[in-house]
Amino acid sequence: MLRIFIIASVLLLGSITAKAQDEKLRVAVFDPTSSSLAIDEGTRDAIRELISSTFVNTGNYNIVERSLLQQVMKEQKMSNTDAFDESQATELGKLVGANKVVLSVVSLVGSRDMLSIKLIDVQTATIDQQKAKVFDANNLLDVVEPLTTELLGGQADYSTIINRPAFSQSETPKTNDIQQVTSITDDVAKSLKPIEGKAIVYIIRSSSLGALIKIGVECDGQNIGATKSKQYLYAILDPGMHTFSSKTETRASLNVTLEAGKIYYINQKIKMGLVVARVGLELMNDSDGRMALYSCNLSSSNIHFNTQ
Repeated sequence: MLRIFIIASVLLLGSITAKAQDEKLRVAVFDPTSSSLAIDEGTRDAIRELISSTFVNTGNYNIVERSLLQQVMKEQKMSNTDAFDESQATELGKLVGANKVVLSVVSLVGSRDMLSIKLIDVQTATIDQQKAKVFDANNLLDVVEPLTTELLGGQADYSTIINRPAFSQSETPKTNDIQQVTSITDDVAKSLKPIEGKAIVYIIRSSSLGALIKIGVECDGQNIGATKSKQYLYAILDPGMHTFSSKTETRASLNVTLEAGKIYYINQKIKMGLVVARVGLELMNDSDGRMALYSCNLSSSNIHFNTQ
């Protein structure tokens, strides 16, 4: 009798969960397009994923799989960089079974940028909601999540990001040695631009495993700092071969040949070991690296490693 009751309870719970999933609106989020402004593939991917995650986190939406959207676009002989009007977007939305579609456009407004996000109903091809924000160019990715939140009827606070100063190459910290940097904020560290004659390297620990365990990072045998869960470190280095390493139960090392004027992203992977966490290091592509970076905060132990 008890077994029958348990089975019935499981089936009932499954049906309730399935019904809740069915009640969520399906949303197709297209890659952002640009007007009079070039944005790279990594930035497009980051904008799309930030919009998608904001929708999902409300608990009211399911996002159409990107692979399905790309397949339908390919069949329709369209690319991610094409600019869609509302009617084209809604037709594509119907083909992938979406209730709503999201279009975003990045535009140049004088010396500043503007991000516009539209939520469009597939059946009526009308705009349900539209929000736009003008901002400094270095704040683009910081604006996406609060603007999407505002689009969905939530409260967005821009005060901490709209007025922060832009980071220019002339402001790059200068040092002949390794020193503790206290003046560099998380926002500024994330906004570093390619530097002539130097390479920028981010070491990112985006995993939640072993959250409170500090894991140190070295570059060429010199300490850069330590990370906990959802933290990152960065270093500005001369081009050439450099060895990065971390140690817990095991030591992980990664040799990277750096090129001047480029930015690199290293994933500090965490796995649970017999006693403590195990660590691994691997290079990430620009798109995955930028996404991981924006999900983490700068470690307070970061030692700015700048070779002259």
